Amino acid sequence: MNADIQKAQSDLVNALLDAMPESGAELGEDAQQSTGWEQLYLHAQYADLGGAIANFAEGTGLARRGNRLVRLPMPISNAAQDAIAQLRERYADAGHAFWRFDLSVDADWRYRFTFDQTPSLILKGQPDEAGRGRLNRYAASYAAEKGFDFDEA
Repeated sequence: MNADIQKAQSDLVNALLDAMPESGAELGEDAQQSTGWEQLYLHAQYADLGGAIANFAEGTGLARRGNRLVRLPMPISNAAQDAIAQLRERYADAGHAFWRFDLSVDADWRYRFTFDQTPSLILKGQPDEAGRGRLNRYAASYAAEKGFDFDEA
């Protein structure tokens, strides 16, 4: 992986981590009940809108409350938005452009990207039926993998 791509990935992860509260008290929870966040999940899409690349991003934090997994708001700061744009630019510069990605970040800062060539429907003003409930589906899948209870409500 080239250094520019590696830096772009790291810049995005750091921007997300910088905006995320670390303690249960900061998350609005009783510190006795909270383990802080356990994983962050970000989904981003891009589209070429007449020569300009636009992006859309949504994400969630996941935290454990006893044996239950709960979703937390995940702020997407201006720095993260900038890093999302830069990430695609660096990949495109290296000849590896993509139109979507998923990013998961563990509390120990390990992270994984999954890239996709599917063009964005949302940014082209079309319904994205497959995208509805994406964050809840991710949280439910993660909870099942780790053996936690999760209520999508």
